[in-house]
Amino acid sequence: MTAPKAAPAEAIALELREPVPNEIDAGARFSVVVGVKAPATRNLHGAPFTIISSTREGDVNDGGHAVDHPVLSGTLVGSHLGPEGGHDTSARLTATAPEDFGTFTWALVVPAQEVNAVRHPEASLTFSFATRPHATSLAAWDHPSPVVAGRPFTVKVGAKCTAGCALAGKAVDIRDEAGTVLASGTLGETPWPGTTGLYWASVEVQAPAALGPFSRALAFSAAELKLPHAGASATFSAVTIPPPDHHLSITVVDKETQAPLQDAYLRVGLVRIATDDTGLARVAVSAGELGLSIWKAGYDAPDTTVVVTGDDAVRVEMTALPVEDPFARWNK
Repeated sequence: MTAPKAAPAEAIALELREPVPNEIDAGARFSVVVGVKAPATRNLHGAPFTIISSTREGDVNDGGHAVDHPVLSGTLVGSHLGPEGGHDTSARLTATAPEDFGTFTWALVVPAQEVNAVRHPEASLTFSFATRPHATSLAAWDHPSPVVAGRPFTVKVGAKCTAGCALAGKAVDIRDEAGTVLASGTLGETPWPGTTGLYWASVEVQAPAALGPFSRALAFSAAELKLPHAGASATFSAVTIPPPDHHLSITVVDKETQAPLQDAYLRVGLVRIATDDTGLARVAVSAGELGLSIWKAGYDAPDTTVVVTGDDAVRVEMTALPVEDPFARWNK
C-alpha cells in the first residue's frame, strides 16, 4: 500500500506595515501593524498568532539563554486577494509595553498549520523598541505682578503627564534661587477646566523682601508614581514693589462729552488696573513719582506722571479718535 503523499509546504511572509516607534512610554498601549502574505490557496483570516517573546537585553536564565515571556495572542482578521493572486492580510495588534526600562525584542509568530491539504511552516517576525519614563510638564499661571515685597501672594501651579496619567495627590514645590522649598501644593483630583490631565493647585508663597524682579522655580518629583516618570521643572517671574503708602483714585472721561469711560486700561508705575462702569480705578501705590499710561480702543491720551505724596484723586481726559471711513480711498 502506498503511503499518502505529504501535503506540499507553502511559506507565508510577515512584514511590518507601519514602523514601530523606537521609544515607547513604559506601560503604555501601542499598536503594531503586520502584513501577512500567503499563496492564493491559503486564506489566513482567523489564523492564530502569538507574541511569544518579550526579551529584554540582559534578561537571561541560568544557562545564559535569553528568557521568553508570553505577551499576546489572538487571531488575524481580514484577508483579500493581492495583485499577484495571493492572499494579503493586514492586522493591527495592540499591546502594552513593559513597565520597566530597557530595550526589548518581541517576536510575532504564526504557528505551522494545514488548511485544505496545504501546509505551511511556522512564520515569525521580530521587532525591537526601548521603553522610556513618561515625560511630565509644569506650568504656573494666574499670579500677580507686581507683588508687595515680603508679603504672601497666590499662584496656580499644574503638572501634566504626556501619557495622561493621573497626578492627583502629588506635590509641586516652589523653590527660591538657592533651591530652598518655600511652599508646596498638593495637586487636586480634577484637571483644570478645558484641559486633559493638567492637575493643579493654588499655592500661597511669600514674596522676597528685596525690591525688583525675581523668579521662582517649580519642581515635581514622580518618585512615588506606579509607572516611571521623569521629574519636571519650570520657572515663573514677577516684580516686587514697596508696601503701598497711599491710595490713588483715577477717573477717566471723554474729553469732549465728559462721559466716564469704562474698561480703560491703566498702568500706574508697575501696577495694571482697569476702570469700572463709572470710569473709576482705585490703586494702592507708594509715595513718589509714578508713570501713568492709559489705553482704550478708539481713544488717545498722552503718557504722563503722577507725583504721589498722600491719598489723591486724578482726572484724565481721553480724546476720541476720528472714525476711519473704509471707503475713503474709493471716494476721492
